[in-house]
Amino acid sequence: MGANREANQAMWLKKKITTVWVDASGKRVPKGTKGGRRKRIKSRKYYAFWKEHGKKKAMPLACDKQVAQTLMGQLIRQHELRQANLIDPYKEHLDRAFLEYLSDYMAVLRSTSRSEDHHSEVERVLNKIAAGCGLKVLRDLSADAIQKYLAGLECSASTKNKHRTYVVSLCNYLVGVNRLPVNPINRFSVKRATPKEGEQRRVRRALKPIQVKRLLEAVAEYPLAVASQNKGGRDAKINPVTRPAKLSDETIDVLKQRGRERRLLYRIALLTGLRRQEIARLRVMHFEPANEPGGHARIVLPGTLTKNKKPATIMLVPSLAEELSDWIMATNRRPHDLLLYVPGKSNLARLHKAHLAMAGIEYKDERGRYADFHSMRVTANVLLRHCGIEPKERQLFMRHGKLELTTETYDDEKMTAMEDVVRVLQESGL
Repeated sequence: MGANREANQAMWLKKKITTVWVDASGKRVPKGTKGGRRKRIKSRKYYAFWKEHGKKKAMPLACDKQVAQTLMGQLIRQHELRQANLIDPYKEHLDRAFLEYLSDYMAVLRSTSRSEDHHSEVERVLNKIAAGCGLKVLRDLSADAIQKYLAGLECSASTKNKHRTYVVSLCNYLVGVNRLPVNPINRFSVKRATPKEGEQRRVRRALKPIQVKRLLEAVAEYPLAVASQNKGGRDAKINPVTRPAKLSDETIDVLKQRGRERRLLYRIALLTGLRRQEIARLRVMHFEPANEPGGHARIVLPGTLTKNKKPATIMLVPSLAEELSDWIMATNRRPHDLLLYVPGKSNLARLHKAHLAMAGIEYKDERGRYADFHSMRVTANVLLRHCGIEPKERQLFMRHGKLELTTETYDDEKMTAMEDVVRVLQESGL
């Protein structure tokens, strides 16, 4: 009789009954436990039940039956108004705080991809957009707000389009979970930015061998040099005098080890052409030492860890391979441990500028060319060209899909003959 009543009603009221298993003392135990017996527990509160898309739904209301009946009447009225299109089904979502949805989106993003650098960058950009547009609740997210925000950015067209891409992905997620009816950002409402006349991508320059040697020395000395100077104190703003810092022998060893690790990071970038993200993903098991005299040690990366999603095998300069072996042994790293700790993108950019300053190298020269960390790849390519390595072989070394990238974009002007490349890099003395 009760089942028929429920089937004929759009919504019904009753207490929820939960079935549990208890032992002789009344303590709950897993189902199937020897000596356990089934017990049905009735909830204190009344629940409103209804069916939605063939599934049974429930909402707790109140302990008092009359109050619960009143609340259920309000739910029934809202349901009927929604069916008659007299109430906005998205109203409650649109009035929710925007940052709560951003938090939900980041949780989903972190569960579907593994790049923490990407997660941090997406979160940073979306928080910047929320602050720049004044997004308090989801309703504030509109095409006009995003268009105005992008127009106010003083950056390149590619950076603006990156911001646009991140917010489009967020809106697609909100549409997918039924929080927005449609994505307000499309190719008509918010157009992609186009480069201004005369605007070009960042031009990087290669460092000269003597500059590279100074840079490697600065990288190794920087952690200890900075820690040895005490610039703090209560009167630092009034009397900014640098004083020697007292460091324990243990601290000095740690700082020297950090300098050694950073120098190894730069040598890997210079002598393998690996990108920062790829070096950050390197594990000990990806390093294969030479198995026989005269053989070459190598780094073997699966496609899941490279930018172009293709497996990569990079032969190593003997001196670099020896340094890597010593590093792994000295730090007791295991096969699944990270080979090096690589600072995040923003942190490494800050450190790199400090390294350049300590080495007496300009970050941006008079021609507007940059010597950022990624320019280590340009330096490696130019060094090989000066040593007579053919463009096709340099393309293989750089792992570029097009030869123009090697000869134009990465020039300051399958594994074939890599022995010549390794020999040239070894003779460079870097």
